[in-house]
Amino acid sequence: MRTLVLLLVLSGCAGSSQPAGESVAETWTALEAGHPFWEHDTVDCRDVWGALGTRGARGPACQIAQVQSLGALAARSGFSVWTSGPHGGEGQTLGLDLQSDDFGRYNPAFVAWAVDHIVPESPVLRALAQRVYDRDLRTIARAHWLALQSLQSDGFPDAEPWDVARYRAYLLTGQVPPGVRPGEDGGISIYDVFASRARQSVRAEGGDRLDPVYRVGLQFRGVVGASFWVRRQEDGTSDLFAQGLDDLLTAFDAEWVSARR
Repeated sequence: MRTLVLLLVLSGCAGSSQPAGESVAETWTALEAGHPFWEHDTVDCRDVWGALGTRGARGPACQIAQVQSLGALAARSGFSVWTSGPHGGEGQTLGLDLQSDDFGRYNPAFVAWAVDHIVPESPVLRALAQRVYDRDLRTIARAHWLALQSLQSDGFPDAEPWDVARYRAYLLTGQVPPGVRPGEDGGISIYDVFASRARQSVRAEGGDRLDPVYRVGLQFRGVVGASFWVRRQEDGTSDLFAQGLDDLLTAFDAEWVSARR
């Protein structure tokens, strides 16, 4: 679900003249003019996902859904979002089951459609998208990119590093691995599994020299990113999402990503 935030906010506002009953420009304008995704004064996302409903990418996903529903995007694409798993979310609400030990398996056709539309062609819309990216999405995108580079440096997906093996065993069995805490809102604590990897990525980026808020965000979302890529390898969409993320960074964060390729 986490990187879907990045893909859907952009692809959902890129190609059609009438997303979710509004024009593309109106949709982007609403996103830009609204509160930053990390401020939840206007929509209480805890009503959607409980006490942890504003953490990580859930807050942005909830805010985006107020402007552009997942169901509207699925209808525009002509494809279902999921092939299997616990989630619904193709109506006007997200409908994500975050308490389940199962996980949503994305439909490759839907992801391919989203990736194809990730960068708006219109200069006006692209400028709006840039401002939303800079304010709300940059840390998520960078953290997911760094997480993938870290995993690949350990041979993923051909090799299975110990943290990947532990998490993958949970995905396949639903059993909490030894030494890992159950999650506060279901599942397991992915922080217990991937924190060491995320800290290593943050140190390589500058560690304590980084802005403290950015550093903490990068580490937390690096944990989320690592778990995301393992799930995407399981459902067969990792290459598609990697291409979409690369396109996103090339369009909106070119200097940063080119320095790390």
